[in-house]
Amino acid sequence: MKKLESLLKRSTRDHYDGFLLNVSNSSWKKIHKHARNSVRKSEKMGVTVERSYDLEEFREVFSETRMHTFPKALANYQVLLLAKHNDQTIAGILLEKAWPVIRYKHASSNKKGKAMQANSLLLWKAAELFEKQGYRYIVLGWSSERGIEHFKEEFATEYLLVPQHFWGFMDKSINKNILIIIEDDPLGVRKRWEKKNKEVKK
Repeated sequence: MKKLESLLKRSTRDHYDGFLLNVSNSSWKKIHKHARNSVRKSEKMGVTVERSYDLEEFREVFSETRMHTFPKALANYQVLLLAKHNDQTIAGILLEKAWPVIRYKHASSNKKGKAMQANSLLLWKAAELFEKQGYRYIVLGWSSERGIEHFKEEFATEYLLVPQHFWGFMDKSINKNILIIIEDDPLGVRKRWEKKNKEVKK
């Protein structure tokens, strides 16, 4: 634990900050009301979510500006969920399993998907799926794009500060340390974030 705390106390320039979604059903009341309304809106408009193994369907809605990050193949630890409307793919989300957490890797939608709040429904359905499998959190991370950052913040139930060199998610010891950071909050990051946001999420 002392070694972990030493790593955590390095310059914040060596850290990623970001958001967490606890996948428990009780989190529904903890996420922002705008996020809940977006999920409801998408469901009422008839959007459905299904698991897929076809990356080409995801490619159809993937952002052209980020195509250089598009995976060449689907790894066995990755899960692809697609949002559909009238049998048309309108959005997708790619997540990575790293017990006991899930990493939010990629998400994208076309114009119709954005209008129908498909990404919101995808993220909440992912939380429901992984809760049934015994996972604890979806690590949403952060974004330099304000719109994406705002989306993640509305779904966040907690805040996280992780050393940059911890972000190799497939290492079991790292996963254990991630959980210590989340649960024990050695830097008090969660408490400061909760205090700042206690009046925001109602």
